[in-house]
Amino acid sequence: MATSKSFLQILGTNTGDSSPSILAYFENTRYLFAVGEGSQRFTIENRVGLSKLSNIFLTRVAWEGLGGVPGMLLSLRDAGNRNITIHGGTNLTHYIAATRHFVFRMSSKVHVNELQPHSPDFQDANLRVHHVFIYPDRTHADFKRMNPEIDEHSSAEFEITEDDLESPARKRFKGDGSAITASNSIADRITSSLINDKAESVCPTSQPVVSSPNQPNGTQDSKNLFSPNRMSEAEALKRRHQVIHQMFNRAEALTVDGIRRRPPPHVKQPRSKFDPDATPDVSAGKRKATDLVRLPRTRPAYECICYIAQGPTMKGKFHPQKAKGLGAQPGNQFGMLYNRIPVTLDDGTVIYPDQVNDADVPGSIFIIIECPNALYIESLTKNSAFEPHFRGNTQNEVKVIIHILGDDVLDHVQYRNWMNEFPEDTQHLIISRKHCPKPIVFTGSAIMQYRLSMIDSEVFRVPAYDNMMQNLHTSSEADVPALPRWTIPATHLLIFQLNPLAIVDTTEQRPLFNADDPRNGVIHGIHYLEKFVTSAEEARLNVEDTKAVEDDYGPGADVMVTMLGTGAALPSRFRNVSSALISIPNYGHILLDAGEGTYGQMYRRFAHDAEQSVENILLNLKCIFISHMHADHHLGVIRLLLARRELCFKNGTQSPPLCIIGPPQYWIWLCEYSEVQNLGLDGDKGVHFIRADNIIRERDNVYNAYLERVKKTLGLKLLSTIVVDHCTYAYALIMQHQDSWKIVYSGDCRPSIKLMEALPAPNLLIHEATFEADHGDEAVDKRHCTTAEAVIVAGRMKAQALILTHFSQRYPRLPQVRDLKNRTAAAFDLMSVKLKQLRRFGLYGGALVDLYPTFGDEVRDQAMDAFGAIDMAMQRSESSISRNVRDEVDCKPMLPDGVIEADMMNEAMQKAMEEALQS
Repeated sequence: MATSKSFLQILGTNTGDSSPSILAYFENTRYLFAVGEGSQRFTIENRVGLSKLSNIFLTRVAWEGLGGVPGMLLSLRDAGNRNITIHGGTNLTHYIAATRHFVFRMSSKVHVNELQPHSPDFQDANLRVHHVFIYPDRTHADFKRMNPEIDEHSSAEFEITEDDLESPARKRFKGDGSAITASNSIADRITSSLINDKAESVCPTSQPVVSSPNQPNGTQDSKNLFSPNRMSEAEALKRRHQVIHQMFNRAEALTVDGIRRRPPPHVKQPRSKFDPDATPDVSAGKRKATDLVRLPRTRPAYECICYIAQGPTMKGKFHPQKAKGLGAQPGNQFGMLYNRIPVTLDDGTVIYPDQVNDADVPGSIFIIIECPNALYIESLTKNSAFEPHFRGNTQNEVKVIIHILGDDVLDHVQYRNWMNEFPEDTQHLIISRKHCPKPIVFTGSAIMQYRLSMIDSEVFRVPAYDNMMQNLHTSSEADVPALPRWTIPATHLLIFQLNPLAIVDTTEQRPLFNADDPRNGVIHGIHYLEKFVTSAEEARLNVEDTKAVEDDYGPGADVMVTMLGTGAALPSRFRNVSSALISIPNYGHILLDAGEGTYGQMYRRFAHDAEQSVENILLNLKCIFISHMHADHHLGVIRLLLARRELCFKNGTQSPPLCIIGPPQYWIWLCEYSEVQNLGLDGDKGVHFIRADNIIRERDNVYNAYLERVKKTLGLKLLSTIVVDHCTYAYALIMQHQDSWKIVYSGDCRPSIKLMEALPAPNLLIHEATFEADHGDEAVDKRHCTTAEAVIVAGRMKAQALILTHFSQRYPRLPQVRDLKNRTAAAFDLMSVKLKQLRRFGLYGGALVDLYPTFGDEVRDQAMDAFGAIDMAMQRSESSISRNVRDEVDCKPMLPDGVIEADMMNEAMQKAMEEALQS
């Protein structure tokens, strides 16, 4: 029993750059329901405490519900969590094991609880969670059209019956090779090649090792490599758990060379500190060649899991006056009665707990529903697990139901009728892409874009947003039943208090970003940056004067580069992780890396763009280049592939061809995940893969045909990769168009002579610059570049322009770049620049310096920036920042001219302003 405060909080809706996620808060622990892509950055933006989070409940084993798990695991590890349990449905173990190529945190213990319909409920001191499986109507034409693999696997081996769905065993594909697709065939060849490379690196004289599909069940070949083919279900599950145990649950030391060395037993290891730039070698977790062997094959499961949860029983109030009146003494006797233990007085009188305590209150019940589309409604509404919570049952009344819904669910007659079965006072919170607003989620980044747009509104665009709140209780169809009275759209950081009172709480919500309202508190701080406003106006006028010259640029003038993510390792409030989009007029688009959240960044930049839409970009995306296997460079790809499939499904068209160039392990990851959720990897017009190392080796194989196809599609004369010094299988990309313009992308690397010589005098070099110039030793240790080194590389290449990117998140807004000259740019998220516009960056320098002055040089401007942040924060009642400001800051009245001098600030004010700058 408990008396502490507890609540649910909405951490994400469905805004494109955030995904549905719900935090259940109890004083001594936290629980997370659904972890879609973008969840990690959302928690960073809003300082959501994760140190007490130990259990994650997934509503779907599909990217929409678990795309944020890899990033969240890294955040949980850095927050100090050492034991994490992930609960979810079929294929959850397969999914976690498939991330082994880029997720390996040795000191964390990650437990995977792959639920079955009859698995026991989860229960601890705070929460009891009952899971309810629901399934789509597989006979519906839309299901078959969206999931053609069901028809392809028409043999008995692949047929799924109701017995399969409800069976605790839930049989999976055994992998007899009868239906091996082209993508899996390529992945198998890649696996054999990697194993041979591994064996060669360990023992150059060893013979090639090939995993044979004819291996007997559960056996190993002569090299002790585990064969995943023809394994029983139990063997397959054991194999996946072995992989997960190798990924986590280790206490070995990791050195920069990627080799694990176990410390001596007598050496006490300090607790690791959070490092925003930590990028361990991708080979670090691969001590054995068995780690390169494909996982046992599986097939998609289309189930969803809803959760019915109940908090702890709340103790009734103890009445000390009643106890004293009955003869009990304060102290031990009061304590016994409070803890529901009878007390016997000296005269033999027995005082019973119910005489001095109010009746205990059953724990609050809440339900999490996920219904992706109308095909699941029948299974959901007919499930008997919800009936005990319908109207009339006062013992099991539900306080709140959170609905995670597809576009066509909320307006469905059958779904609304089902919602009305619950008690009238039940609160309903709706998370739906169709019905929820799409306000700015990452306010810090939006404010930065707003300020940069004052310099050049063509290059720096204010992110797209929609603050309009829909009235869910209006319907254009007269025959649609009304929604329950207490039904509202869920919004970010909205709280529903479970105890002590069941109420909706908005005190943690932030004011909405609104660039069209100059009185809006979120952007109010700009008025304090007088020097910047003046220099921005000067820069804007200078840009106008140079536009006439831009038309004389020559070939490639309108080729546009959009920096979708410019941060290193982890997302931050101001920068997402790596991604850059190259848009070639009349040809299509190339994506250079795609960290988690790339789709969301694309949405914010192009949703309201008059020239090209997100849909147009997805359908005309011809090539994705993945530079290496670190998670911050590729976790956004799956969301893009799924968005393309969904778009083509709605349009009734086939997905256009897409080529992915990357490290060989990347295709293994994609193929293994595609067995969980169809990504459209197969088919003549599907997704094709080119090994980055094969482009260098110029092998005569199928990759050449794919490469020539993508070069022809994009009008490229040259498209090639360069091996760079960063981690195993790390590459840069060079491209030259038939119109003669050239672009070079470094990926992550140390300065490379090969890269400098590969394509002289490019129109643009996009080069990583993780560290400032005075962190050279650290750059060497972590195999990155400093800003000065990137400038030197550009000079030796004779590059016409340089864009610096991949900045350490220790530089939240702008790193120091010495000798920032004409046509050298420090990249910002969502910045879009055409090649002919690159010369503008020489005109921005003064305004950027005034906007983000070097620490210590422009105290007054920094103070004004901080005061603007504090002004915004003070509008948020009960927020963590406003509490700190009220507690620590003696706010001085503002002078008539709107200036606060530095010498007027006491130590607490200066500290608070520095924190506000960082926040």
